[in-house]
Parts: sequence; structure tokens; C-alpha cells
Amino acid sequence: MDRFAAMEVFVKVVEAGNLSRAATQLGISNATVSTRLQQLEAHLGISLLHRTTRRFGVTEIGLEYYDQCKDILARIDTAEASLDQTVTGLSGSLRVDLPIAMGLFLSPLLVGFSNQHPNLAIRASLTNDVVNLVTNGIDVAVRMDEIDDLDLVARKFHNDPTRYVRRLSFWSVVVNQIPLRN
Repeated sequence: MDRFAAMEVFVKVVEAGNLSRAATQLGISNATVSTRLQQLEAHLGISLLHRTTRRFGVTEIGLEYYDQCKDILARIDTAEASLDQTVTGLSGSLRVDLPIAMGLFLSPLLVGFSNQHPNLAIRASLTNDVVNLVTNGIDVAVRMDEIDDLDLVARKFHNDPTRYVRRLSFWSVVVNQIPLRN
């Protein structure tokens, strides 16, 4: 039994005044509402509702449990809302390591990306040396040779290094269209 879902159903039933209306508001079937209530009552070992074929009433202990469930669900909603505010867009820091030739060319693209994500601090290092990414705290690295470290996750972009040179003119057009941050 999903206690969280059962608590949501119980709170909605009490607020809606009947099982059918609660089921409609939750977008689930009447049978699911009834099953979740029965599972919750069995789990707790108490009756939360007095039921007849046409109506129901909330028991005294059910009212106490309702107040507590409502508080718990409100706290969960608050916690999730605070996460939504921090996750709207990229934030934090990003360490990027690039070969010098590629970095000089791609740095305007990184500036454009930074403009699109003002809460993301990008720190790029340009080097032709092979550095330990983990030790140096590098999140993303571009390499133009084979990767020897089997612990790294790597993806190959091109098999032909001359394609990179041929594409420079295309990328320079794209780079010139990206506004720089003030």
C-alpha cells in the first residue's frame, strides 16, 4: 500500500463529502478510492469513516487523523514547491576542460550558453595536457584523442578530425549570432 496515496485519498474524501466526488477530483475510479481507504484503515487498525450505502461520516479518530494528514500533505507540497523554484533553469557550477584549439573556438558558444543560464557559473580550462578529471573537479571534457581511463563515460563525436576544421565556418556564423552577456 502506498500510504502517501492513501492519505491523499482520505483527505480528499473528507473534503469532497463523498467517495464519488473525491474519485472524480483525483482522477481515479470509485473502486480505487474505496480500496485505498480500506487498505489505510486495515494498516492503521481503526475505522476512519462510518459508511452506509448512501453516506458516510468521519469518526472522531478519523477527524484527528484527517488534521494530521492534511498537515503532512501541506508540508510535502511546500517542500516540492521550494524545489520547483530552485530547479527552474540550470544553476550551480560547471567545470569544462577543452583542448586549446577547440576552446578558443568554442568559448563564444560557452558565453552564449552562460547568457541563457545566468544562474550557472561556467569555468573553462584550456589545455592540451591530459589531466585527471576527477581530481581536478572537471564535469565535462572534450578530447581529440583516445580515452584510456575506463572509469570515464565517453562519447565519440567524430571519426574524422578534418570534419572539425571544415565545420569552423558554419560555427563562426552561429557564434556571431549569440548575444554576449553585459
